[in-house]
Amino acid sequence: MITELYIDGQRLDLSDDIDIRLTYSITDIENPVERKGTVSRTIEVPGTPHNDNVFGSIYRFDQWVIGFDPSVRVNAYVLQNGVEVFNGIAQLLAVKSDGQFKTYELGLYGENVNLFKQLGDLELTDLDFSELNHEWDAPNVVDAWTNSVGSTGNDYYYPAIDYGQASFTRTQAPSPYADVFTTADFYPAISVKKYVDKIMSGAGFTYVSDFLTSQWFKQLIVPYGISGVPYITQEQAQTNLFFIRLNNDVPLNGIITQTQYEFGTDTPSPYFNGGNYNTSTYKFIAPADRTYNFQIRVTITNIDNIPYSPYTFTTALRKNGTILVGNLDIVIPAPTLANNTFTKDFFIQDVANIGDQYDVVFGGGAPFIDIKIEAENTYWLNQIEGTPKMQPGDDWNMNETIVPKVKQSDFLMYLVRMFNLFIMPDKYDPKKLYIEPFSDFYDTSNYIDWTSRWDVEKGYEVVPCGYMNPKTYKFSYKDAGGYFEKRYQSAYQSSYGSRLYVSSNEFSNGEQAEDVGFGNSVMVGFSPSPRIYARYYDIDSKGTASGGDVELDVKPVTPNLRILYHEYIPFPSETEFVFEGNEYTSYPYAGNLDNPYNPTTDLCFGIPRELYYQSDETSGAIYRYTNNNLFNRFWLDYVKLYTDKDAKKVKLFVQLTPVDVLNLDFRKPIYINGTLFYLLSVNDYDANSDESTSVELLKVLDLAPFTPTVFELTSGTGAFISDEPKPQTIIQ
Repeated sequence: MITELYIDGQRLDLSDDIDIRLTYSITDIENPVERKGTVSRTIEVPGTPHNDNVFGSIYRFDQWVIGFDPSVRVNAYVLQNGVEVFNGIAQLLAVKSDGQFKTYELGLYGENVNLFKQLGDLELTDLDFSELNHEWDAPNVVDAWTNSVGSTGNDYYYPAIDYGQASFTRTQAPSPYADVFTTADFYPAISVKKYVDKIMSGAGFTYVSDFLTSQWFKQLIVPYGISGVPYITQEQAQTNLFFIRLNNDVPLNGIITQTQYEFGTDTPSPYFNGGNYNTSTYKFIAPADRTYNFQIRVTITNIDNIPYSPYTFTTALRKNGTILVGNLDIVIPAPTLANNTFTKDFFIQDVANIGDQYDVVFGGGAPFIDIKIEAENTYWLNQIEGTPKMQPGDDWNMNETIVPKVKQSDFLMYLVRMFNLFIMPDKYDPKKLYIEPFSDFYDTSNYIDWTSRWDVEKGYEVVPCGYMNPKTYKFSYKDAGGYFEKRYQSAYQSSYGSRLYVSSNEFSNGEQAEDVGFGNSVMVGFSPSPRIYARYYDIDSKGTASGGDVELDVKPVTPNLRILYHEYIPFPSETEFVFEGNEYTSYPYAGNLDNPYNPTTDLCFGIPRELYYQSDETSGAIYRYTNNNLFNRFWLDYVKLYTDKDAKKVKLFVQLTPVDVLNLDFRKPIYINGTLFYLLSVNDYDANSDESTSVELLKVLDLAPFTPTVFELTSGTGAFISDEPKPQTIIQ
């Protein structure tokens, strides 16, 4: 068998008995953070003149190395009978000499392009979502509801989430229509897939995944996780500072009747040059629903040569032709000599609707007095004092929705743990990743038959999996710190939606924990309306969790990183909610279930022991629940592979050819002697030997498929769905 080793494109001289052993393992796929790639034992190549030249005469410790740098990664590949069995990098470890002969010791490593290590300490805030920036207004909110994330590529959504806004915090309402919502009640969320795509592309990776491109995954969102509405940036503040220059600075003589100021057309866009100023009527037209703050500075100069008695001039701000506030007076004292100047600032605040028209007028004075009026530096500001916060009508900087101090690598690992994702690099392009949940990673219909390759004479070893694996498996979200999360944690000593699976293994007391850094979202009802919301707030010592038609005394909490499923869903009965004066028969739901009225999936790991809403036939709020949660859907079969009484690992030897190694694909099960196995590892494949190779296999079990159950919510004390208790239901 001819074995060839190439370093940086140059073929090395090899000895006839060279030992090149390669190990391939699925642990790189199961544990992507620890991925190391294919590895080899140290190999030795002879110190021939040709090899000396390839390595730049590095063996001569008394001279400079020529053309070879041992500190730089060098591409390497191994051919066996012309078939590539290894492609990666080579590292020169040492040069040894016994006085007559010298050898080069090399290490061969699979291309160690590890996404998680490459991301390093990069945080989510290092991502740029500025292409999603948009105006925070009612049309964009409604558009995000009706043009759902994933179906039209919006990539953002406005879910109905209770952050402690007054519109949400009523525990009960006189009717399902009692509360109305405005744009200010809704904060944007970004799709999880958008985060994944940004992280991958930023690191130079691509991926192939039916799961990550599925419509279900596209419906997952990361809700707004910051405390309170963000402050506008300094750049935005400068953009929103618009001076209203006035042109009426010519002398005015005699008794002055009401005179309209003309705004200067050189005032910067977008508010004036942007079409919001009528150059014929001298009126400013409000471009958005918002609170406007006007500052008007009026300067009056006496250009008469005669002193006069005290008199008063009046400036007024008008809205839609009506004086908005009382007279803004400037009192000129006596005596006032020629060229004396008097200046006064006025501040006026008003809530405007789109299309409201504002202008400034001047009146008053005394007979036979000549004056010059200058109204300058009049401008609109978001706020008169303090750092301005965003308000409807502003452009939402979507980078302000990102939760800080979360590593990108951690974000991906949370998804790996939630959905039991296996990640395998393409053998020809290590930056192309195949990503699927365990349940979809293997194609059991496309197996490889190694029956004829089994080296029976070398025997085999069967290892029952039970004694090597933990007794319990714990799956949980991070406690997020809101009132309902703390209430649930106190009652059950576990986070909302967690799951503890206890195996029948009597030889182990160990526990495997799969903790997710996302916070789960407790869903709370809104009786008698069928709406339920995720609620992110706490209640102080004066507050109450119930009590009829009352306002909760709540205090906001920082929501931090969470994950939700969203859907714009119709109410199950003739119910509506009101947004910006319009009635809607669907609402922008976001929660752990895909639909609380007719659920098919649940983002919880297990059925919560307690729910804070229940069915009400009177209002038509008939809720259902499902046990098709993350554990049953993505983890149950995997855990059984290691804990079932029939679970077993098998170690045996197979005769592998270079073509077998070339086509090695962990996604394809191995068939041997009537039994299917998952391939776990190929150990010490010798690229220069005809000896059989040790492999480790995990038996594929004939498990009954999980069948989800959907049930109507009633008080569940003492009742079970499979091995999970039905939840108790509590009205808030």
